[in-house]
Amino acid sequence: MKKIVLFLFLVLSFGSDVLSQIYGNEWISYDQKYFTFPIVNTGIYKLDYAALNASGIPLSTFTAQNIQIFGREKEVPLHIEDGGDSSID
Repeated sequence: MKKIVLFLFLVLSFGSDVLSQIYGNEWISYDQKYFTFPIVNTGIYKLDYAALNASGIPLSTFTAQNIQIFGREKEVPLHIEDGGDSSID
């Protein structure tokens, strides 16, 4: 009887933590459009205007300040050279 009571106490006290586990997609904003770039090797990559345009990204619809890159559920630092006018050209 003591084992059953202990078991029920443990399940009821820690059960809510088990049900509310983090999935890793909390960073996703479902009202935005996302584009993917498969990365195979670790390193520094350069995405130029031609590569972004060829991927079907509408570059005229947003500014350089609105670009974010995510990898493994974290934001990745990036450097954008836009000539100081915030346009991607």
